[in-house]
Amino acid sequence: MRTIKIIIISLVFCSCSVKRFSLSDTKLKAGQVFTTYGILYSLGQDSILVDKCKLTLDSIFNFLRSHPDIKVELGAHTDIRGDDEKNLALSQYRANRLKEYFIKQTINSNRLVAKGFGETKSIRSKKEQEKLGDHARNVNRRTTIKIIK
Repeated sequence: MRTIKIIIISLVFCSCSVKRFSLSDTKLKAGQVFTTYGILYSLGQDSILVDKCKLTLDSIFNFLRSHPDIKVELGAHTDIRGDDEKNLALSQYRANRLKEYFIKQTINSNRLVAKGFGETKSIRSKKEQEKLGDHARNVNRRTTIKIIK
Protein backbone atom coordinates (compact mmCIF):
# COMPACT_ATOMS: atom_id res chain seq x y z
CA MET A 1 0.00 0.00 0.00
CA ARG A 2 1.47 3.33 -1.08
CA THR A 3 0.91 6.34 1.17
CA ILE A 4 1.41 9.97 0.23
CA LYS A 5 1.82 12.70 2.81
CA ILE A 6 0.19 16.09 2.35
CA ILE A 7 1.36 18.91 4.55
CA ILE A 8 -1.27 21.34 5.75
CA ILE A 9 -0.20 24.70 7.04
CA SER A 10 -2.81 26.17 9.32
CA LEU A 11 -2.80 29.84 10.25
CA VAL A 12 -4.51 30.22 13.60
CA PHE A 13 -4.11 33.24 15.89
CA CYS A 14 -1.34 34.50 13.58
CA SER A 15 0.86 31.50 14.35
CA CYS A 16 1.73 28.86 11.86
CA SER A 17 1.54 25.18 12.65
CA VAL A 18 2.16 22.26 10.34
CA LYS A 19 -0.16 19.27 10.38
CA ARG A 20 0.20 16.13 8.28
CA PHE A 21 -2.29 13.62 7.05
CA SER A 22 -1.92 10.70 4.69
CA LEU A 23 -3.82 9.79 1.59
CA SER A 24 -3.81 6.06 0.99
CA ASP A 25 -4.51 4.41 -2.37
CA THR A 26 -6.91 1.91 -0.85
CA LYS A 27 -9.02 4.54 0.89
CA LEU A 28 -9.67 6.92 -2.01
CA LYS A 29 -13.28 7.02 -3.17
CA ALA A 30 -15.55 9.36 -5.09
CA GLY A 31 -17.03 12.07 -2.88
CA GLN A 32 -14.16 12.06 -0.41
CA VAL A 33 -13.09 15.61 0.54
CA PHE A 34 -9.74 16.77 1.92
CA THR A 35 -9.30 20.25 3.38
CA THR A 36 -6.17 22.36 3.48
CA TYR A 37 -5.51 25.78 4.96
CA GLY A 38 -2.06 25.79 3.37
CA ILE A 39 -2.86 27.44 0.05
CA LEU A 40 -2.50 31.17 0.53
CA TYR A 41 -3.62 34.04 -1.69
CA SER A 42 -2.99 37.77 -1.74
CA LEU A 43 -5.64 39.55 0.33
CA GLY A 44 -8.76 40.16 -1.76
CA GLN A 45 -7.07 38.82 -4.89
CA ASP A 46 -6.68 35.56 -6.76
CA SER A 47 -2.86 35.53 -6.78
CA ILE A 48 -1.45 32.39 -5.16
CA LEU A 49 1.43 33.15 -2.77
CA VAL A 50 3.47 30.25 -4.18
CA ASP A 51 6.58 30.98 -2.08
CA LYS A 52 4.54 30.71 1.13
CA CYS A 53 2.64 27.55 0.23
CA LYS A 54 5.05 25.60 -1.99
CA LEU A 55 5.06 22.53 0.30
CA THR A 56 1.29 22.21 0.13
CA LEU A 57 1.17 22.81 -3.63
CA ASP A 58 3.94 20.25 -4.17
CA SER A 59 2.16 17.70 -1.99
CA ILE A 60 -1.07 18.05 -3.95
CA PHE A 61 0.82 17.92 -7.25
CA ASN A 62 2.65 14.74 -6.18
CA PHE A 63 -0.64 13.20 -5.13
CA LEU A 64 -2.23 14.03 -8.49
CA ARG A 65 0.80 12.77 -10.39
CA SER A 66 0.77 9.51 -8.39
CA HIS A 67 -2.92 8.95 -9.14
CA PRO A 68 -3.26 9.60 -12.89
CA ASP A 69 -6.75 8.12 -13.11
CA ILE A 70 -8.50 10.33 -10.57
CA LYS A 71 -10.37 13.54 -11.23
CA VAL A 72 -10.69 16.18 -8.51
CA GLU A 73 -12.65 19.30 -7.72
CA LEU A 74 -10.48 22.12 -6.40
CA GLY A 75 -12.76 24.17 -4.15
CA ALA A 76 -11.94 27.64 -2.84
CA HIS A 77 -13.77 29.10 0.17
CA THR A 78 -13.77 32.60 1.67
CA ASP A 79 -14.79 34.14 4.98
CA ILE A 80 -17.69 36.59 5.46
CA ARG A 81 -15.75 39.79 4.99
CA GLY A 82 -16.89 41.55 1.86
CA ASP A 83 -19.94 41.31 -0.35
CA ASP A 84 -21.45 37.83 -0.86
CA GLU A 85 -21.37 38.06 -4.65
CA LYS A 86 -17.80 39.39 -4.68
CA ASN A 87 -16.68 36.59 -2.35
CA LEU A 88 -18.28 34.01 -4.63
CA ALA A 89 -16.56 35.51 -7.67
CA LEU A 90 -13.23 35.81 -5.81
CA SER A 91 -13.35 32.18 -4.72
CA GLN A 92 -14.06 31.09 -8.30
CA TYR A 93 -11.10 33.13 -9.56
CA ARG A 94 -8.92 31.52 -6.87
CA ALA A 95 -10.07 28.02 -7.78
CA ASN A 96 -9.34 28.83 -11.44
CA ARG A 97 -5.82 30.02 -10.54
CA LEU A 98 -5.20 26.84 -8.61
CA LYS A 99 -6.34 24.76 -11.56
CA GLU A 100 -4.09 26.78 -13.88
CA TYR A 101 -1.16 26.24 -11.50
CA PHE A 102 -1.53 22.45 -11.67
CA ILE A 103 -2.05 22.52 -15.44
CA LYS A 104 1.27 24.40 -15.75
CA GLN A 105 2.79 21.64 -13.59
CA THR A 106 1.68 19.09 -16.28
CA ILE A 107 -1.57 17.84 -14.74
CA ASN A 108 -4.15 17.27 -17.50
CA SER A 109 -6.92 19.89 -17.37
CA ASN A 110 -9.59 17.19 -17.85
CA ARG A 111 -8.71 15.88 -14.37
CA LEU A 112 -9.35 19.20 -12.62
CA VAL A 113 -12.59 21.05 -11.91
CA ALA A 114 -12.39 24.53 -10.34
CA LYS A 115 -15.28 25.46 -8.03
CA GLY A 116 -15.61 28.65 -6.01
CA PHE A 117 -17.91 28.46 -2.99
CA GLY A 118 -17.41 31.93 -1.53
CA GLU A 119 -18.90 31.88 1.96
CA THR A 120 -21.72 29.45 1.06
CA LYS A 121 -20.21 26.48 2.90
CA SER A 122 -18.92 28.18 6.02
CA ILE A 123 -17.63 26.03 8.85
CA ARG A 124 -18.17 28.89 11.30
CA SER A 125 -21.41 30.86 11.15
CA LYS A 126 -21.56 34.56 10.35
CA LYS A 127 -22.38 35.23 14.00
CA GLU A 128 -19.37 33.19 15.20
CA GLN A 129 -17.08 34.93 12.73
CA GLU A 130 -18.20 38.33 13.92
CA LYS A 131 -17.83 37.33 17.58
CA LEU A 132 -14.57 35.35 17.38
CA GLY A 133 -12.87 37.41 14.66
CA ASP A 134 -9.77 36.16 12.86
CA HIS A 135 -9.76 32.68 14.38
CA ALA A 136 -13.26 31.93 13.09
CA ARG A 137 -12.55 33.54 9.72
CA ASN A 138 -9.34 31.51 9.29
CA VAL A 139 -11.33 28.29 9.58
CA ASN A 140 -13.55 29.35 6.68
CA ARG A 141 -10.67 30.42 4.39
CA ARG A 142 -9.68 27.08 2.98
CA THR A 143 -9.21 24.94 -0.09
CA THR A 144 -10.95 21.61 -0.55
CA ILE A 145 -9.89 18.75 -2.78
CA LYS A 146 -12.82 16.50 -3.61
CA ILE A 147 -12.33 13.18 -5.35
CA ILE A 148 -14.76 13.07 -8.29
CA LYS A 149 -13.66 9.73 -9.78
